[in-house]
Amino acid sequence: MLNFSQEKCNGCGLCVRDCVMFHSIKLDETKKASKVSSNCNNCYHCVAICPQGAVTVDAIELSEKRKYKPVFTSEEYLDFLKYRRSIRQYKIQDVERSKIQRIIEAGRHTPTGGNRQPVHFAVVTKDRMKTLKELTLKTLKSFADDYNSADCTLNLDPKTAKRYTSMWQSFYKNYFENGLDELFFDAPCLVLVLGDTESVADPRTDCILAACNIGNMASTEGLGFCYNGFFVRAFQSEEVRSFLGLDQKYNLYVAMTIGYANVEYCRAVPRTNNEIFWI
Repeated sequence: MLNFSQEKCNGCGLCVRDCVMFHSIKLDETKKASKVSSNCNNCYHCVAICPQGAVTVDAIELSEKRKYKPVFTSEEYLDFLKYRRSIRQYKIQDVERSKIQRIIEAGRHTPTGGNRQPVHFAVVTKDRMKTLKELTLKTLKSFADDYNSADCTLNLDPKTAKRYTSMWQSFYKNYFENGLDELFFDAPCLVLVLGDTESVADPRTDCILAACNIGNMASTEGLGFCYNGFFVRAFQSEEVRSFLGLDQKYNLYVAMTIGYANVEYCRAVPRTNNEIFWI
């Protein structure tokens, strides 16, 4: 809940002008700001813009007052994005919990539709990875066996389904016969980006955006990551969900292996010249 301090408010009207879409704030006859409309979508821009710290939110600490300026150029940031690669070779080295917490903080501060903030996070640490890995491989092989025996669709086109099920069977065989992990790449950590489907019917976009920021933040921490769509599919099984112990209201939209890269790339990967439509 928003609170407006009459003592701190100096009547500048910045919060009123910034609430341009919802018109939820006005200055009263004493030139003090107050909330006047239920249209507020809790974007908290009024908190961020107030120079006096007169606007606060229940149970949320007010951050320090400062103006942020990027410490990198646009060229440097574009290079950062170009040279990031999906990592499928990891060092046998644990990731510090403090780094994981900072990475997730980047996801937590990602904008969400209507500021509804349905995105939550889970971290599978090294001690649980081996058990989860084996359970996931068995689950995917079971999906593949069911597809090949009963001709179920897996909600994929036949060509893609055939390719994926063949990969899942190969992953299973190579791991249990040769100890080769082609699914998680022996990563020490798995970060899950979850959406609360009770608060928002379809939080998929919010979760994907948060995952992008998590990945970028991981790179700044000297870590590599790789999106793992196959685990997202395996998450739909009761066995995997039960192992993770997550409430049924949480659906998984993005899974990411994270660890220290055991590989270096010397150039950016070429990209096709996608169309830009100037309208």
